[in-house]
Amino acid sequence: MRDELRHIALSVSEPRPGVFCWVMLEDAGGTGAWTEIEKSDVCYSSYLGALGGGVFELDLMGIGSRGPRTSLPQGQGAAPLRDAGWGAPQ
Repeated sequence: MRDELRHIALSVSEPRPGVFCWVMLEDAGGTGAWTEIEKSDVCYSSYLGALGGGVFELDLMGIGSRGPRTSLPQGQGAAPLRDAGWGAPQ
């Protein structure tokens, strides 16, 4: 398997007025057919709260600043410096 950046999108839904949940979608085949891969267990009282929660979960999927990959090259683990999100070093 090649080491490619996965095609993942983060979206926010509003199932009821004032209730926001994040949803992650992936286009695994590069065909434009998006499939839900993860969604929040809890909902938020604001759009930005849900978006931030989704970004946090998306960051957990990534390996350092390289982002979520289809595979890791042999012998490579997490980078010594990990992004805290939005490009700010941790």
